Amino acid sequence: MHETIQNGTYAIRPAGRHILTIGANLIKDKYAAIVELVKNAYDADAAEVTVTFFGEKEEGLGITIDVRDTGEGMTFDKVVNQWMVPSTDDKVRNPVSTRGRIRQGSKGVGRYAASVLGKDLWMETVTADGEATTLYLEWENFVRAQYLQDVQILVESTMTSQSSGTLLRMTGDMPWTDKELDALQFELRKLVVPALGEEEPDEKTQIESGFTITLEFDASWPGRYSGVSKAVEPYPIVGFYDYRIWGHVAADGRARLHYHNNRVGEKSATLLEFTIPLPEYTRHDLSYCGPLDVDFRVYDRDPQGIQNLIDRGLKNPETGEALGKRMAAKLLDEYNGIGVYRNGFRIRPLGDPGFDWLSLDARRVQNPSLRIGSNQIIGFIRIASEAVSGLQEKSARDGIRESPAYFGLIEISRQILTNLEGRRYAYRKNAGLGRSQRDIDTKVNSLFQLADLREEVEKTLIAGGVDNKTQQDVIGIINAKEESNARTADNLKRTVATYQGQATIGKIVHIVLHEGRKPLSYFRNASNFINTSAKQLGRKFDQERLDRVVQRAQGFEEQAKIISGLFSRLDPLAARRGERPDEFQLAQVITTSVAVFESELVRTGITCEIDCNENITFYGWAVDFQAALTNLIDNSIYWLSTVEEPRRISIKAQGSGETLRLEYRDNGPGIAEEYISSQVIFEPEFTTKSHTGSGLGLAIAGEAIARNSGKLIAEYPDHGRGVYFVMQFGIQQS
Repeated sequence: MHETIQNGTYAIRPAGRHILTIGANLIKDKYAAIVELVKNAYDADAAEVTVTFFGEKEEGLGITIDVRDTGEGMTFDKVVNQWMVPSTDDKVRNPVSTRGRIRQGSKGVGRYAASVLGKDLWMETVTADGEATTLYLEWENFVRAQYLQDVQILVESTMTSQSSGTLLRMTGDMPWTDKELDALQFELRKLVVPALGEEEPDEKTQIESGFTITLEFDASWPGRYSGVSKAVEPYPIVGFYDYRIWGHVAADGRARLHYHNNRVGEKSATLLEFTIPLPEYTRHDLSYCGPLDVDFRVYDRDPQGIQNLIDRGLKNPETGEALGKRMAAKLLDEYNGIGVYRNGFRIRPLGDPGFDWLSLDARRVQNPSLRIGSNQIIGFIRIASEAVSGLQEKSARDGIRESPAYFGLIEISRQILTNLEGRRYAYRKNAGLGRSQRDIDTKVNSLFQLADLREEVEKTLIAGGVDNKTQQDVIGIINAKEESNARTADNLKRTVATYQGQATIGKIVHIVLHEGRKPLSYFRNASNFINTSAKQLGRKFDQERLDRVVQRAQGFEEQAKIISGLFSRLDPLAARRGERPDEFQLAQVITTSVAVFESELVRTGITCEIDCNENITFYGWAVDFQAALTNLIDNSIYWLSTVEEPRRISIKAQGSGETLRLEYRDNGPGIAEEYISSQVIFEPEFTTKSHTGSGLGLAIAGEAIARNSGKLIAEYPDHGRGVYFVMQFGIQQS
């Protein structure tokens, strides 16, 4: 038994410097400190908050910063029992202000951001009843004090005729440079965002109607800001976008958005309604993050795109003068990014230039023609409260905590942007603004065909008076070379087909892993059991154990059949160099292609209907047909998983005379009309998948059919929703 030496009950006593730990040491920087105090003015139901800078009265005394608002002010009791109590739960218990504003933050430490902006603080706050309360403190006192309770602060209350509001005066900070003030103005401009939602927003809408921010500089302030006073407004570039998508996303992922192409001067926007799915196979768990309002504005940065910005009226926000191309591009460099806002205030650093939280630049490196870079977009996302959205701000005011909701926000944002990217790509392709993307066969043929050369040589020979025999000899040499080139071109096409077949295998590797894992696990576990049992049986015979060994051994054959069946289904997809065309039964190729996805179709509840006469044969490369169908089915499984059941795929083949028509349909979300009309979906690298798509599937399918003298096209579905692909060929029908 232990003897008690000392005991007693004690309270935790915060050290004096604790107040700086939750103030100066927690706030990211002095820009964030100003923003925190502006948020507090908003919470106080102020109609206006003014931030004023004063120069040093005497060298070495430091500058003075005033933050004055026209809010409801605080009583003496509220100052003493709430403002002076760190981490108070006032905003938790009263999340809505008197005027109905959703109050910012709930940690009860934002007011101590004043410690970042000066050595001391003088506060005067006046209520509507005329009660004026003043407070003065020096932050150094907290550093010297052993405990927080040791710092005594004088608080006084009087009556006054002044209007309600609060003044925070911070003195002793070092002078700010012009660059730092530019950065502050940038931060405050980012607080002023367009109204978000389904309707066309007002470009001048601030945090909310009835709240304005003013930035002032006293005449004593040195530098180019001396004597300046201006209301904070958004950069005008926000309204001069080339492409835009905006609207509302419900808590369950149902999106109602609008798309507008300003580059062609569309007078009205296109309504888009779809459900945003959260994929299963990702590095992180994903969840929906409450209702969202989004507004993404995208800019082309090619020379004509920059000129369009200027032609729309882009001016220097400070001088009002028109910008040159270099300055317009520089403005895009300085003002870009996708900001996330809660109750009108941006969550830093999301939306800062260079803070690419959606990894847009990494996506663009892989596909520069289709994807948007972070310096091409200005975006706004409005999120709900932490309780509703699950999106929690970090205590240090430097972003959002990683969580399923946060990763869900990333995925939803990417899918919305992917929708815009696809429409932008289709427009630029049709307008001849992007790179030429002809199919591979056309490109190969253009390299080896000599028709243009033959025509020019023939004209030259005739013009030069060369006799007919010599003309025929020269043309014969060209024809022979063209025939040789044709054989080389065919070999090259088959080499490309080999690599495309390997790419197709790569797309379904998850099927190999999923279906092969169980038999391999059985082999490993059963082998261990048999080895252990064999040793035991060697020492002592046990009929029951022997029976179990035999049972396990019989299971090897069953599991081996599963592996063998998997390889049999995949084997036709492996294109082999030197393989020659041959006659094959179309129905068998279709059935084999569907069988590759047997387990996936069952797992996702998709039924597949095949309507093909077994007597239809085709002379060509069966592996090309299987590659085309495999890519179509793989796409259907992805998109059908985003809609409710019943989910269906149908494949129908009809032969008539020397033509074959194969129709492929599903009842998924379908393809946008502009993608069908432009057939842009067959372009290499084009994809409407936000992160898993390589943009090769339909391109490979189209090339595979083209190698068999056929054509794969997308058509408008004649009934219902979903995709409708048609393959047409010349055939031999038995």
